[in-house]
Amino acid sequence: MISLLRNFLNPLYIYSCVIFLKLLLVRYILFGEINVLNALFTDMLFFFLFILLALLIPVGKVFNLFLINLLSSIFFFVLIVYVKYYQILPTYFDLFQVNQLGTVKEDVFDLIKPHYFLLFIDTIVLLGLFLFLKRKSHVKISVLSALTLFCIIGISAQFYLNKNEQITDVIAMAKNKGILQYEMIQFYQDQAIPALANSEEFSNKEIYKLKGLEELGNKDIKYQGIAQEKNLIIIQLESFQDFLINLNVEGKEVTPTLNSLVKESFYFSNTYQQIGAGNTSDAEFLINTSLYPAGNKPSSKIYENKIIPSLPRLLSKNGYYTATFHADNVEYWNRIKLYPALGFDKYYEESFFGKEDVIGFGPSDEVLYSKTLNELVTLNEKHEQIYAHVLSMTSHSPFDLPKDKQLLKLSSKFDDTKIGKYLTATHYADYALGKFIYGLKAQNLWNNSIIVIYGDHSGYHPKTEEVKDKKLAEEVLGHPYGLADRFNIPLLIHAPGDYKGEITNIAGQIDIMPTVANLLGVSLENNLHFGHDLLNYENNLLGMRYYLPAGSYIDKNNLFVNREEEGKGLVYNLNTKTLIQDNSTFYKEGSKAEKKRDTIIKLLNLSDYYLNGLPEKEDNPF
Repeated sequence: MISLLRNFLNPLYIYSCVIFLKLLLVRYILFGEINVLNALFTDMLFFFLFILLALLIPVGKVFNLFLINLLSSIFFFVLIVYVKYYQILPTYFDLFQVNQLGTVKEDVFDLIKPHYFLLFIDTIVLLGLFLFLKRKSHVKISVLSALTLFCIIGISAQFYLNKNEQITDVIAMAKNKGILQYEMIQFYQDQAIPALANSEEFSNKEIYKLKGLEELGNKDIKYQGIAQEKNLIIIQLESFQDFLINLNVEGKEVTPTLNSLVKESFYFSNTYQQIGAGNTSDAEFLINTSLYPAGNKPSSKIYENKIIPSLPRLLSKNGYYTATFHADNVEYWNRIKLYPALGFDKYYEESFFGKEDVIGFGPSDEVLYSKTLNELVTLNEKHEQIYAHVLSMTSHSPFDLPKDKQLLKLSSKFDDTKIGKYLTATHYADYALGKFIYGLKAQNLWNNSIIVIYGDHSGYHPKTEEVKDKKLAEEVLGHPYGLADRFNIPLLIHAPGDYKGEITNIAGQIDIMPTVANLLGVSLENNLHFGHDLLNYENNLLGMRYYLPAGSYIDKNNLFVNREEEGKGLVYNLNTKTLIQDNSTFYKEGSKAEKKRDTIIKLLNLSDYYLNGLPEKEDNPF
């Protein structure tokens, strides 16, 4: 019997079949379909090449094959878990950013299901089998070499044909061209600076024209300079979404502080996140530059050595002292390079805030705001005007608060649910913000400053299998939770005087800098920017990538999710926050949706070109 098995089993065939079956399973999980021929002539060429190379090594063939199989299983495992958490496909860069997990790792580990480990069972079984049978591959070296050459030619030919194809829909490209082929194309394109089709179409005037806007020029600009020479304090709320505003759950206000501020501020209720892979740091980048983030890599890494035209640099020229406050480690998200690139005069990080009352990443929001307030008072005494960018942290996932900070008391049905923990964490963050605002008023900073408050990105991400959570969220919101809810973030601007009101026009993080600049009476004429003043324009066209395929856009009516395959995209009505079931009209050739999609792709490319062409700084001023 053993002799028969030895003759039947060949490591080359067995390992090839096993990895191919796992590949089909993973592609089904990721793409919802099994295309045997597509998988065979795309991704399997890579894995077959790895197997052949392992057999061409003179020694340790059995161990080499075991290692290839193990690494393949690890790769498949990471892909599944990453997509389950972020709901996007990771790039080669993401796979090397394990150090950026932070406390998110608790959420990630929570996603790992026992059956995922079935991917590894065969690695041990096959190793034991071949060691027991002492069976080796008897394929001739000449045949192995010929097959290896075939794989290399096949992979190279596909890469040559696809290397310059614009990556808009990552999922579609990975499904059609292969996951590993996509990674190769992404790496290749990341090394090249995007070319500008027409250098004459590269000004603020042309950017506005692309978006369907006219520059105001000498027209009467509303609210211009109403806060001239006032301080600027911008507060970034961690993982805050707009549905929290004016939300009552079981008769309790979730965000009483923000609800009160809405009544005495400009409140932009249709504001949307536009971050890329840099998440929180990309939000910092966006609102300080009015430029699009890099997308598949953190902007803090891609543009770390650039001299970036920014709000801190603009205000410095106008007599402001600029500082940013974040109780996290400054090396997290490479902020140690981001802040000099943005031109801040000083940054305050964990060494300043200490280790008191630590929750998750660092000190609680109460500690952050208390120590920041004291420093703002000192800076205000030394400088005529200050710009302070303050970043909260406590409402970061996984939303685990100590008992004494769980101030929102909900019924037992919210116990141990993600939506319950999210509401509790954001309620505490709102409470801490209230204490900060009270302190600003007590120190006479409130009436002498513009206060901007916005959310950096979404925080509540229910998974498909979390049925109870999704039902509770629908009960809380009054409709099924979808992408329109996920990407909708709060934005409030409070200026001294009686300036207030809800503004329902579409807004993005990219628009914050131009809006603030107008209120301060500071010109952006010499600053290329892709946003616009929200108080003087009604129409808008917002782009996003990484969390949505490039070419996806948000206009006054809809959130359009671009897909390369016609009819596969999603369209959300922004008024009802619900999915439009019949979206066929959006995919007609020459439609408005197609033109807007192409416009957004052009804007993204223009922003990339501009940022890549900026001069590099010589050293770190800190």
